[in-house]
Amino acid sequence: MKLSVLLSSLKQVAEIDIDERTHKDGTKVFIFSSLRPFPQFEHVWYPIVVLAGQEDVDDDEVEAMLRHLWMFQLNLIPERPDPNAN
Repeated sequence: MKLSVLLSSLKQVAEIDIDERTHKDGTKVFIFSSLRPFPQFEHVWYPIVVLAGQEDVDDDEVEAMLRHLWMFQLNLIPERPDPNAN
């Protein structure tokens, strides 16, 4: 998934905060945070590191972040074809 698409999609979700930090070598760390819903109500976060010049984030990484933030119901990733289908 394109990083720009991911960020613009998540900026539309009020429950997810995005913090961006840039290191001297151009590496960026995006920290996505949210408050888990009832019954836990705890603050959770998930970092994704993006190297200088990197434009894509692996779909598995995006799925892991969404699961961790309890927002997996957000349909951000297109359906993947079943590798076992004929």
